[in-house]
Amino acid sequence: MKTFDLPSNSNYGDQPIPIAFPDNWDVHISKIHGYDTPALTEAQIAEKIHAAIGAKPISEGAAGKKSAVIIIDDITRPTPCEPIAKAVIAELRAAGVPKENIWFIIALGTHGVMYRTEFVRKLGEEIVENYEVHNHNLFFNHVFVGNTSNNVPVEINADVMSADYKIAIGTTMAHSYYGFSGGAKCILPGVSSLRTIMRNHSFTTTTEFNMGNPHTLMRSDAEQAARMMGLDFKIDAILNGHAQICNLFAGDFEAEIQHAAAYAAEHYAAKFVPDCDVVIANNYFKPAEANCAYTPEVIASLKDGGSFVLAANSPFGPCVHFLYDKWGHSAPGGMMWSGCYTKGKNMAHAVVFAEHTVKGMRDPWYIDEHSGAEYVKTWNDALRILDDGTPKKVVLYPNARAAFGTVEPDTMRRLAALEGSDFAGVIANNLAQFGYASPLPVFGGLGLNVTNPMSAAEYVCLGARGLLVQPETALTAMRAVAPRQKDGTPVPTAALCYGHLPLMLTRACPLRNVHDCASCRGGGTLRDRKGRDFTVTCSAPGGEGIRTVYNPVTL
Repeated sequence: MKTFDLPSNSNYGDQPIPIAFPDNWDVHISKIHGYDTPALTEAQIAEKIHAAIGAKPISEGAAGKKSAVIIIDDITRPTPCEPIAKAVIAELRAAGVPKENIWFIIALGTHGVMYRTEFVRKLGEEIVENYEVHNHNLFFNHVFVGNTSNNVPVEINADVMSADYKIAIGTTMAHSYYGFSGGAKCILPGVSSLRTIMRNHSFTTTTEFNMGNPHTLMRSDAEQAARMMGLDFKIDAILNGHAQICNLFAGDFEAEIQHAAAYAAEHYAAKFVPDCDVVIANNYFKPAEANCAYTPEVIASLKDGGSFVLAANSPFGPCVHFLYDKWGHSAPGGMMWSGCYTKGKNMAHAVVFAEHTVKGMRDPWYIDEHSGAEYVKTWNDALRILDDGTPKKVVLYPNARAAFGTVEPDTMRRLAALEGSDFAGVIANNLAQFGYASPLPVFGGLGLNVTNPMSAAEYVCLGARGLLVQPETALTAMRAVAPRQKDGTPVPTAALCYGHLPLMLTRACPLRNVHDCASCRGGGTLRDRKGRDFTVTCSAPGGEGIRTVYNPVTL
């Protein structure tokens, strides 16, 4: 039997779990490109921190400062903070900052607090014994530093703000809200107030998919917040497939994240394997938020009627989250609770392979048991469900949480197969879609936000055969917006004149508290406290569809 050591137990010994496959399974192991990149030594880590990008080294930048705070990510994140923190402390001591005036703040955001054993797992016994370590409090003790350009009030942990010099440590990998983790994300949400985080997170939904796209409103807010509060130095690690630091970028938070994100885009890319009978998505880096590996990127590998396995093994168990947690079966859930991820309608089985879970509490962070997910504690138990004796094509993504760049090739392959059919073309709602819609004609949709002649002309240069302008554009202005080809030929331009505009797309169903997916006929209605009805439609009733929520006010 073919075997593989499944990366597991992040921050808890990092011991892999050996798994074996039946001989008649055709197994593809799709590792991230940087899976086996050698780990840096502690000396190399210190060198990279000192070689700051866009900023003075800490030993120079902190010279003359009386105090310093070191912000680190929490136990739900895979960053090995201890060797980085030791190098940072050495730089601060070289700058003359007194040892007793250096402290650590855990950037919890809206996560639950950490305890001493977890402090030691992140920082090591020596640092915990000799330096102050505090959890971030998202409810109290903040300093208001201003509003972002998106009108988000920025309130930051007071103990962070009281330090003369501010440093943060984290990891860069693809992130569905911010494009990439790292950079300013340690500040917002990391050490911000609940009010700040809720306003910032209102710019997205729990299923918005911006993996690899750094140009989001949420990241823009975070960077403005970090600049306003005075973040002096940021360090972002790149991890190999074994959660070891294999590269590192440090310096000014905006300068270093550009380098880190560019490197991460190649490092974490994985080969896409289509038409599989079984897809195994292993969330090694963030097992507490296992459903971060239950994404379109990996689900796209599964053929209709196949089985999906979500693996997430860590003694920590499921995450505690004040925004997105369920918080009981009779309560409305966290402050921004919007339902659980469900078993896809096209799946024969949705298996969750996780030894350490909490019944009920696990539903928001894995796959909802009530939708048909089957929970097992061992790989042999999973095989009893999956192996019926027939040959199977199988793909295993060992680092599915970090892997991205897999779904675009599948989309291009599917679109290319339509060439010569009766389809008139493809509607593009963002810039990325222009790149992989070829060879079919591309038409610009509402998502392009066409409101002026300059943007319309640019989309035509990118290949748009027609455009849909924003409905708020005045009729007289539409004539000016309508573009022309270089030879003067008018480009068909249209506008929605009547109907209900889409407010949001979401994979988690907002109707889950009204009825379950099994009995859904394709949507329903949500009524707000003012009596307004929001129509909800689903592209594939039964679990794996995309839901659209429409504005109740007609044009």
